[in-house]
Amino acid sequence: MLKQPLPPFLSALAGALLLAFTLSLASAQEPGETPPLETAGPYQVAVTTVTLEPLVADVRFFVWLLDGVTGEPVAEAQVRIRTRNQATGQEGWAFALSTPQQPHLYRANVHFEGQGVWDSVVEVSSSLGDAEMPGPSSVVHFEESSAVGGYAFLVTALMIIGGALYVTWRIRQAQSRRSRDQTPSAGTPLSIPQS
Repeated sequence: MLKQPLPPFLSALAGALLLAFTLSLASAQEPGETPPLETAGPYQVAVTTVTLEPLVADVRFFVWLLDGVTGEPVAEAQVRIRTRNQATGQEGWAFALSTPQQPHLYRANVHFEGQGVWDSVVEVSSSLGDAEMPGPSSVVHFEESSAVGGYAFLVTALMIIGGALYVTWRIRQAQSRRSRDQTPSAGTPLSIPQS
């Protein structure tokens, strides 16, 4: 049986899905290299942020935490991110957690409720002692939602509808071919069973 090439619609759909998957991998929200470490009490600490969702003000904090004397990861620490809005005084906090794979890297997702500049402070507590250091400020401004989301929804909906129509068309085409193959030709006599 010969394989037919994919119809242009399916080729375009496969290309669009591959592009979307590639872009989602490229925008993975992980830190690159460790930023410069600073001394805070008995620790060597570095803090950086990555904006996860700019339109809804979600920010991920990354805290690198090492023993200030030995340079070893501090795996059993309690790391808390405190935030404060400069204009309104509104405060918030979140715990940062580490994983066994990266015991020196603590992560916290913070959602800011209001607009403005949010200052952050990193509080660390472990058997080595307590420390506090200022973290990076985050600027939050809610924008009107862009048309990109609407276009993405429209394109996705059209692709789903187009795919459904294509599948329906192919099913009907196969059914029509099957019924045509089963219908006797005009020159063939029909045999009717006698009872």
